[in-house]
Amino acid sequence: LVDAVGGGRRRMSATAAGEWMAAARNAFLLELMMIPYPPRPPPMPGTPPSPPTFCEDDCVVGRNDWTNDGICDDGGPGSEYDGCDWGADCSDCGVRMTQPPAPPSPPPFPQCDQCDAGVLCGICLELIPPNECPNVPGYNALPRCNAPYNASSWPGPGQLCRGFGECGTSTTDDNCLFQSAGGSTYREVYRRKMCDFVPPSPPWPPPLPPSIP
Repeated sequence: LVDAVGGGRRRMSATAAGEWMAAARNAFLLELMMIPYPPRPPPMPGTPPSPPTFCEDDCVVGRNDWTNDGICDDGGPGSEYDGCDWGADCSDCGVRMTQPPAPPSPPPFPQCDQCDAGVLCGICLELIPPNECPNVPGYNALPRCNAPYNASSWPGPGQLCRGFGECGTSTTDDNCLFQSAGGSTYREVYRRKMCDFVPPSPPWPPPLPPSIP
């Protein structure tokens, strides 16, 4: 190594050269120490635990052993029968995961506050306004309001039915007017209210007569 002195050159001694190299190295290392390190990346999310599984070969009901008979009998997807518990026919059905939770029950209807008819039959019916009356074919397709007594089912909540005096319905309210080839005729059309009817409590029994002396 040489350095310039007065326009000439002067050879640097080995000791001075070593000291210069050491100083340059220390300066470089100090610069490296001043450089900020990038932030440490966040930890990787852990693997979620696997849902529990069910796999047993214990599909025995009474004297019938349906295990490993080539037919799935646990009532799950792909099964042909539901004779044994979920996951108890593993050889035929495969490994079963945890059964999904049952869907929540629908919210209950409010309690019925006023009914035009139906109380005698345990349902709540209201007469529909005239502007909601069906046409003649629609009326003829309606069930009667005492449908269970005609081997049918009750009208569902919000559905219509024809009243003919059964279950407390009227035959004189005439809320629906129908025009046909035979002329004009009035009928009673009810809607089952979307509410739960709570029948009144039965009356208290009469008091016992006094004992015979």
